[in-house]
Amino acid sequence: MRGPSARSARLRDMKPAPMRVLHWSVAALMITAFVTGHAAFDFTPGAPGFLHRTTYFLVHRAAGLATAVGIAIWLLSRFRRSTADRADAQADRLIGLYHIALAVVAFLIPLLPWLARAMGGHLDEAFSLLPTHNLVSKADSVLAYTLFEWHKTLVHVFLAMLFLHVGGALAHSFIWRDGAMSSMLWRRTAVRRPGEHGSQG
Repeated sequence: MRGPSARSARLRDMKPAPMRVLHWSVAALMITAFVTGHAAFDFTPGAPGFLHRTTYFLVHRAAGLATAVGIAIWLLSRFRRSTADRADAQADRLIGLYHIALAVVAFLIPLLPWLARAMGGHLDEAFSLLPTHNLVSKADSVLAYTLFEWHKTLVHVFLAMLFLHVGGALAHSFIWRDGAMSSMLWRRTAVRRPGEHGSQG
């Protein structure tokens, strides 16, 4: 019979392939949205450079909406897990809450400008995969303007949270060496926190 520590290791075994694909796909989409968004709204002389500004915005908007869909799928899968399938350590619960907060912020980043443009008289864009109006639109209400400002603020909040996320991943790989990072890649490795030991009984 396996002891609690062995069960904890099993629960943190390799993530299912669909979740790993979803995780890295969302990461790639967010990088795409960030780079193209910066290029689309860079109004310094000579910018944006390689592609037309509208093309950058199209890619930025599509990557943002795809990110929101991916994050929504991840959140739904997270909340549908039974309580018995979650690690019971306090640290695991805190890390889980942090991941949920990170996902919620990532979901709100594309959602807010989508709502703001819809409120600015572009309601048809809420149901269109491609923007049907001019790239640069001015918010015609205080709330719409506020949503655009929150969008920019949340990008900085997310980058700060992402810095901690990446730092934690590096710590798992090079300091604790507990296999958590490899569980998100390709190797099936039983993941244990420092000090845990599997037991049979």
